[in-house]
Amino acid sequence: MSKSTTQAVALFGYNNTRIYDVQKIKELVHNRLNAVLILIKHGITDEDFAVTPFCIDANPEDKDLAQVIREYIKKENLNLISCLPFSDKGVVGAAFAAKALGLFHDNSETAEAMLD
Repeated sequence: MSKSTTQAVALFGYNNTRIYDVQKIKELVHNRLNAVLILIKHGITDEDFAVTPFCIDANPEDKDLAQVIREYIKKENLNLISCLPFSDKGVVGAAFAAKALGLFHDNSETAEAMLD
């Protein structure tokens, strides 16, 4: 018998200064979507793991995160339902990853304008 997957929302670009906002987003994701939160940021800390056990240590502005995310969600038995940017850099990674993963997304071609 195969284990059922858990819905997940990926949060891109948390910058270590608003952990309480990440906690609130985690609660909203759970209460409204019955999903878990995946935190995608550079330099995962123990504080990050205290908010969610699902963390990917990567640059949130990386345009090529889709394969890393695919492998991670497969390993963790998750079904990604949304990519949510949290910072300017997160807009880039979230747009490209969501597009590559077949999810609703911002225009990936103009996402880099958030960094300029």
